Amino acid sequence: MALAGHCAHSFIMIKSDNTLIQWRCQVCHSGPFWFIWECRYCRLHTCRSCMESA
Repeated sequence: MALAGHCAHSFIMIKSDNTLIQWRCQVCHSGPFWFIWECRYCRLHTCRSCMESA
């Protein structure tokens, strides 16, 4: 899936209700995380440090 080049990112935190679902950061590929920051517009999943620099 291609990401938008000029997205005005607006991040919300999404959390896993169980231990089966884990996410990895799509920018730095760190993880797995029980929670992740997701852009409302382009659905980019990032860790906290990458979210602050996006």
